[in-house]
Amino acid sequence: MNDAYFTADLHLGHEKLLGLGNGRPFQSIEEHDEAIIDNWNARVAKGDRVYLLGDFSFGSRSQTNEYISRLRGQIHVVLGNHDRVLDRHAHRFASIQSYKTLALEGQKLVLFHFPILSWEGVGRGSWHLHGHCHNNLPAETVMARLDVGVDGHNFEPWNFEEIRQVLKDRDGLPGDHHGKKEKR
Repeated sequence: MNDAYFTADLHLGHEKLLGLGNGRPFQSIEEHDEAIIDNWNARVAKGDRVYLLGDFSFGSRSQTNEYISRLRGQIHVVLGNHDRVLDRHAHRFASIQSYKTLALEGQKLVLFHFPILSWEGVGRGSWHLHGHCHNNLPAETVMARLDVGVDGHNFEPWNFEEIRQVLKDRDGLPGDHHGKKEKR
């Protein structure tokens, strides 16, 4: 079986991002883009599935085509707030959606670019994976949600086992402060 990976907020070609907020530790956008692409391809094989949860490219149409052609895997896009032109590249992706649910190894996943407080199956074993926050949300939470953006994972995609290790003991509801809830 091929592996599944999850990532978000690549912001390829987005030079201003290098200095926004916490910034990114690259001297140029070219260095940034090469690191993101190299890190992706070091983990992802041709037949692997990658769920890209938004904010892929700020490049021109031809730059975006080049980025896509250089990335391994079957890429499933969940659109982010900076992906308005990705529909022009729809034929290059395995799928493009605004919101996606799937089951992977018996685990229900809810995929959306933005973090949400209540999703299908919250508190009943489902996990929510998102991007958008650039690793700026508190990491300590009982909620079964995870920002899979590159900012919080050495600028590379997360594999499913890494996600399982982070979320395996989380099943709290919004406002919980006492740890894992008992199954209902």
